[in-house]
Amino acid sequence: MERGLLEPGRVDHLSASTAFNCGLCLFLLEEYERALVPLKRAEQFLGSTARLNAAERKGFL
Repeated sequence: MERGLLEPGRVDHLSASTAFNCGLCLFLLEEYERALVPLKRAEQFLGSTARLNAAERKGFL
């Protein structure tokens, strides 16, 4: 059985932009509870913008 991108334990390995975009998509689909995990992951990265390189910054919608 394949594990989804947003399954527990997999979100920790997402880049900031991927986590944000996944969370945003879930939010727009009105999956609010599921959107929290990837959005919190993105928030952790965004606490320090020095961690983001130029390619990651371009990945945000």
